[in-house]
Amino acid sequence: MHLGSIQAYAVLSMYGTKMISGILIDIFKNYKMVLIFGSILSMIARPMFAFVSGPFSIFLLRSFERLTKGVRAGPADAFLTINQQQENIGQAVAYKQVSYTLGAMSGALTASVFLYFYPDHFAMLYKLSIIPGLLATILLFYIEPIPFTEKKSTNRFQWEQIKNFPGVLYFMYFLAFAVTAARFGENFVGHRFYEYGAPTPFLPLVYIIYDLPWCLISFFLAKRLDQHDFKKTLLFGLVFLFSANILLLSSNHLIGLIAGTICAGVYAATVQGILTTAIAKMTQKDVRGTAFAIYYVVVGLGFFTSFKLTGYFAHAFNTWRMGFFGQTIISFLLILLVLLLPKRFFKD
Repeated sequence: MHLGSIQAYAVLSMYGTKMISGILIDIFKNYKMVLIFGSILSMIARPMFAFVSGPFSIFLLRSFERLTKGVRAGPADAFLTINQQQENIGQAVAYKQVSYTLGAMSGALTASVFLYFYPDHFAMLYKLSIIPGLLATILLFYIEPIPFTEKKSTNRFQWEQIKNFPGVLYFMYFLAFAVTAARFGENFVGHRFYEYGAPTPFLPLVYIIYDLPWCLISFFLAKRLDQHDFKKTLLFGLVFLFSANILLLSSNHLIGLIAGTICAGVYAATVQGILTTAIAKMTQKDVRGTAFAIYYVVVGLGFFTSFKLTGYFAHAFNTWRMGFFGQTIISFLLILLVLLLPKRFFKD
């Protein structure tokens, strides 16, 4: 239960920071310095895990590390779509997911190899994490930013513009909360494999099992997200989410756990891609950072709900297997809801 609460509050702080940074770039039209600031904070935060112990200190540092990610992610997501033609937004979102997951897989593979040769040197692994953070921060200084197209005084950000958000956008926000509440955290999948008996040096490979299908499906969707049938694509992702939950909840075999993790990666690529694309296409460029800011809030609340449920059921039944019980029920109800709703609820 404590781990579920730590993850819940940590991810909530990250998405809260995403909200703030998303609004700020709409107001000041300066994303590069916010990205650099967030990268510097992340570079400092990650190695500090080597020096902390105890639930409270881990909670504080985990919250701070997630907060730094929020500072970076808000400007990155908004800017990614602001500088694309309307018909290319889905493609940009998909390729961003591909690059993100490739980086995550590289990190997980490096960690796995390191732990194989030095199984008890977790502190050193955290200290070495400053290297990729430093390289990414240096790279940001040399990237020439593309100016906002809405930087003219006639297109300044105004709070009143939020009132003109289309009604269907708020339904997208509800879906974002619901599908996130039905999604488990990747860290809990690692705990499930550990409980099964997977050796510690191989636990980082769990993230590769999750990220590889996410990367491949995102690459497949790159040419298709802009022409998708929203309802069918959402149902496709939700079926994989339900399958992932039910496999991780009930499977007694390693193959079942691996299959559940793969299903989770397919879901993440599909649903996250279509929601991000839909929100970008429904909003004007000069308030898109704020539109994503609201999206980050509801997603953060969804993760908070999911992680609290995971911690509660895992503690109540004294097994990580039951940590996926709540998400299994929610994902099943979501499939029924999407099946029953007419297509007009999903029109952008």
